[in-house]
Amino acid sequence: MNYIINPMWFYWINVVDTLRCIAIIAIIISAIATLVLALIALVNSDWKDDDVYQFAVKAFKRMIILLIISSVAFAFLPSKATLIEIQIARYATQENAELTIDVIKSAVDYIVQTIQGVGK
Repeated sequence: MNYIINPMWFYWINVVDTLRCIAIIAIIISAIATLVLALIALVNSDWKDDDVYQFAVKAFKRMIILLIISSVAFAFLPSKATLIEIQIARYATQENAELTIDVIKSAVDYIVQTIQGVGK
């Protein structure tokens, strides 16, 4: 079939929208975890050789990285509305607009001729 818009676009639009939701969830979880781990590290900062402190610092660094990656992913993944607008803009060319106008004019001319033919 010769689709104007490939149906797979709708699938990929939903996939990207789901990825945005996952990025938001990851941002929230990593931000909360980062704060908790920072507090744990601060509380245990007197005992830098302590296993809890070492774990908190390593986990804190990992959460910061996850927070940054999630934030960048959220910033650059387009929303569902944006992807639909991109598809519309892709097909909203001057050539397509002129073609549509020509089709409408032809349909109007046909209707007028048919009405005039009925009246005779």
